[in-house]
Amino acid sequence: GLNRAIELAGNPYIAITAGVVGLGAALAGSATMALDWNKGLAQINTTARLNKAGLSDLSNQLLEMGGNGKSAVPLQQIPAAFNQIISAVGDTDVALGILEPALQASQAGFTDIKTVSEAVTNVLGAVGNATPTDVFNTLFAAVRVGKGEFAEFANYLPKIIPLANNVGIKYTEIAGAFAMMTSKGQTAEQSAMLLQNAMVALSKSEVIYGSKSKAGFERSGI
Repeated sequence: GLNRAIELAGNPYIAITAGVVGLGAALAGSATMALDWNKGLAQINTTARLNKAGLSDLSNQLLEMGGNGKSAVPLQQIPAAFNQIISAVGDTDVALGILEPALQASQAGFTDIKTVSEAVTNVLGAVGNATPTDVFNTLFAAVRVGKGEFAEFANYLPKIIPLANNVGIKYTEIAGAFAMMTSKGQTAEQSAMLLQNAMVALSKSEVIYGSKSKAGFERSGI
């Protein structure tokens, strides 16, 4: 746009003035981005509790993960995504270990980083013994078998997994059930609702333990 404006202006003095104005706008934009970045780091540090040198090192690591064309996620979204993760896990190194595969999954699944970060932290919080890579591999496998977009699976599945985990159903199995239901014509939303209802029903004490007149799962050996 600046080049075109200079071309139209013709007058070299006007061209010089236009160049200065354009450079000023670019610098102002960069300054705004820098302020937003530092604000994001300050929010992160309410959980991370790093000293000045540690926070600077973390900033460099986040820039390295998101910059130089390594990620399609806009750089300015990375502090908020990392803050979401570290708020859930409470540890800087663990959060960094989650962020990198989350950025890759966001790019591969054409899904915003907020949805992806929320999905992985919800599943890891419920399951405990899975790695971020395990979680994303399961989500992508479910998408391949089922029918729907990665964003839908990342949005709905993590809401069912904690309920399934409470009744002893592995997250990989519930992901398979969800994928199967979508492949048979149910929408992702309908599949999630039906599975949530099933998990809630299975977790009721009368179903597990039974009553005086009816044996529950435990007394039936299930």
